[in-house]
Amino acid sequence: MVRCPLTRFEDLTSKDGVLLTHQNAVYHKNAIVALNNFQAAYVEHRELDIRSQLNQVRRCQVEENRAYLKPIVDTILTCTRQNIALREHRNETGSASADGVEPEHNDGNFRALLRHRIRGGDKDLESHANSARANATYQSADIQNALISVAGSLVKESVICRIKSAKFWSIIADETTDHQNREQLVVVVRYVQKGCKGKWFCFEDPVAVVEVYSLIKDAMPTAGSEVCLCGI
Repeated sequence: MVRCPLTRFEDLTSKDGVLLTHQNAVYHKNAIVALNNFQAAYVEHRELDIRSQLNQVRRCQVEENRAYLKPIVDTILTCTRQNIALREHRNETGSASADGVEPEHNDGNFRALLRHRIRGGDKDLESHANSARANATYQSADIQNALISVAGSLVKESVICRIKSAKFWSIIADETTDHQNREQLVVVVRYVQKGCKGKWFCFEDPVAVVEVYSLIKDAMPTAGSEVCLCGI
C-alpha cells in the first residue's frame, strides 16, 4: 500500500493482514501525526508555513520601516516646498530626541520639526527615535540630499509626461545669479493642457538649472588642443 498497489484482498483484517500491518507501521503513525498537525495549523488555526511566516515578518518589517520614513520624508518635502533651510552648519548626526525636548544649540529646522511632530503625538516617529540604530536613523545630511534628489526626479518625470501629452509647448530660457553671484541659466517649458471642464490652462514648469560658466569652462579645450567650440 506504499511502494506497490494492493492486489490481494484476502485476509485484509486478519492478525497478519495487510491493513492491520500497515496501520501499525511507524511511517503510517508518523503520517497520521503529520496530518493532525497540518489540520490544526492550516485548517483550524489558519497558520502559515515557515516560508510564508518569514515573508510575513519581512513584509511587516518593510511596512514598519515605511511608517518610520514617512514623517521624515514629509518633513523634508515641507521644508523644500516652503523654501526653508534644513540644516545648520554643524551637520548634526544621529536621531532627533525621542522626548521632543529642544537641545541647547540650534540644530536646524529639519530636526526641530521632527521634534515638533513627536511632541504633537507622532508615535511612529517617536518609536523610530527610540529604537533606531546609529546607521539607520534616515536623518543624516546624505539621506536628506538623497530624498530631495529622488523627489526632484519624480517631479521632473511628472512634468515631462505632462509636456509630452500637451499639444502646444515652448521653451523659455532666462539667466540669473545665485547668492554667490554664479551665473545660472533656468530652462522653463511653457505648455497648455485642457482641464476637466474643457478649459485650457497654461503651465510654466522649470526643468533644468544650468551653471553657465562652469558648463562653458568644462567645454573649453585644454592648452595645446584644437577643439571646435561651435556646439557650445
